[in-house]
Amino acid sequence: MKKTNDKLKFNNGVHNNKLKSLWNSVKYGIVPFAFVIVANLVSWTGNQLFGATHGFQPNLAIDAHIPYVSWFIMFYFICFPVSAFALFYLFAKDRKRGYDLAATVTIALLISGIVYAFWPTEFPLDWKYSWLPENLNFFDKWVVSTWRVGKPTCLIPSQHCIFALGCILSVVDSKNMKWWYRVIMIVFNIMVICGTVFLKQHFILDFVASLAIMTIVYLILRITKFGDKVYDKVIAREQKIKFEK
Repeated sequence: MKKTNDKLKFNNGVHNNKLKSLWNSVKYGIVPFAFVIVANLVSWTGNQLFGATHGFQPNLAIDAHIPYVSWFIMFYFICFPVSAFALFYLFAKDRKRGYDLAATVTIALLISGIVYAFWPTEFPLDWKYSWLPENLNFFDKWVVSTWRVGKPTCLIPSQHCIFALGCILSVVDSKNMKWWYRVIMIVFNIMVICGTVFLKQHFILDFVASLAIMTIVYLILRITKFGDKVYDKVIAREQKIKFEK
């Protein structure tokens, strides 16, 4: 009986240590993630509620030749949950780059909100519906329900592309990542980016703008060593707290 109790205590101790280790790995991403959420709410939701109902259409000639492919909705729909996972996983593996990425996405979202407010763009619903086949399948109906959520504005830059590019950055400029995780994350988010145009949610220029903003902001933060400085400040504060205790 004593051996059984000792074994249970040992297993509970191992389990608790794993949970504590997991918490210590991801807890630093909570505040940065909150900044991302707030920036998203302010930029997209704010403009959906108070922004223009119509706007400029930033389409190129090539946009008319891009086919409509409804099954991309699977990647498009789960983009945000995957992005949240990618951010916390990055903090667990490489906190310095986690701070860089969270700040990049937050700034990019706020920039997009400013663009939405002062230069509203639109993908007209009548053009969206013109791409639908006569007989709608499951994915077509899913796409239509997505089109009906909110106004067909706030296109450039694409926030789906911002999040997808953030996920790609999380694995190409970080350490301690498994090769298969890098591959899965890159392939999945390329599909998300493709989905923005194949689902007739965005134009090509919307992706180009997202790519330009994310690249410029991230490079500036890396050059100025933003993530390294935040990391050093957090470590110094934690050591100070431990010393005072």
